[in-house]
Amino acid sequence: AFSYIPAGWNRQGDGMMRHGRYGRWAWLVICVIGVAACSITDVASASPPAMTELPRPDREDAGLRDVFFTGPRNGFAVGDRGTILRTEDGGQTWTLLPCGTEASLRSISFVSEQEGWIAGGGTREYSGESYGVVLATQDGGETWTIACSQGIPSIRRVQFFSDAEGIAVGEVTSRLSTGLLSTTDAGHTWTMIPGDATTGWTAA
Repeated sequence: AFSYIPAGWNRQGDGMMRHGRYGRWAWLVICVIGVAACSITDVASASPPAMTELPRPDREDAGLRDVFFTGPRNGFAVGDRGTILRTEDGGQTWTLLPCGTEASLRSISFVSEQEGWIAGGGTREYSGESYGVVLATQDGGETWTIACSQGIPSIRRVQFFSDAEGIAVGEVTSRLSTGLLSTTDAGHTWTMIPGDATTGWTAA
């Protein structure tokens, strides 16, 4: 049978065709390309590492400021460094919940098993200005979101009476001479309660 062999190529004893000058280099290139292709396939098929929340030992030993139970078994505790703890077995064990603030959380209030608020605050590092934080939940404490973006001072105590109306006791500032606040829109905005100026509140 007639077979055409291109110039420069020779048939070897094993039946393979090799180029007299470039045969070794050609096979080397083919092998390198093959190894690289396998490596790329392995990298592409590898699953990305799972995203996990970093542990917060600083919250696990944080000072606690307030506790509130919505039922015989379900309750919450709040404290320093944005700490929110939840129990579902009457307080025997507690789980640390994610929180979007590092402020000291001082008070918690629920009006039902689903609707609740947490309040607190702190002092800004450079200006020394007091700032307040109000968090809210609509799903029984599964998630907590910032409810108020208004510039209010640090809150020491919060109490809600309905899903919209509540009051708070905060630090006294030049803009909040009574240290008392009220809300009628579920904590989104707060108004100072008129009254005599005070030097501050230690309890409420």
